[in-house]
Amino acid sequence: MSGDAIRAALKGASTEIARGEPAQVELFEVPCLDPSGEIAQMQARSAKGGRPKGAQNLATRELREYLLGKMGGKTPQEQLAQWASLGPEGLARALHCTTLEAFDRWRGLLEYLGRFYMAPMVPVDQDGKPAPAIVVSIGGQTGIQLASGEVVAPWLYVEDNQRLIEGETAQSKDSEDEK
Repeated sequence: MSGDAIRAALKGASTEIARGEPAQVELFEVPCLDPSGEIAQMQARSAKGGRPKGAQNLATRELREYLLGKMGGKTPQEQLAQWASLGPEGLARALHCTTLEAFDRWRGLLEYLGRFYMAPMVPVDQDGKPAPAIVVSIGGQTGIQLASGEVVAPWLYVEDNQRLIEGETAQSKDSEDEK
């Protein structure tokens, strides 16, 4: 029930009680409608309860400080960035592997660290709203390229070219159109 509905119900109840016998009015004390706003303030404070946004748990903060001390004061991201700064050739020398293997590892480091610099991008529709990611695969195909170069969804292609069976002969819709 909203505050306005409660106030309206209380006002109606107080009116009914005031019209009743004086003995009944003495038995039931009509609640006030909170003219000072104290009740509303208490409700607002209780709704916000708990820690403020961004506040850390004491145990989490202590663990983080302990781990940073063990890692020389550098976060895992800083340490990975230091490795990535060597480049593929430097990583190959440091890890005693081929440059190709080092390049793969270097690329993985950059891919991981990139999340901290660029937000993930999602496909959007013509209005700029995120588009749902739906992929339908029929027969292992996600689209069929027509002779015109247009790519159509497989279910549309199958529907348009479905063979129609009439009696013993079968023919496609395309051959009907040509007649």
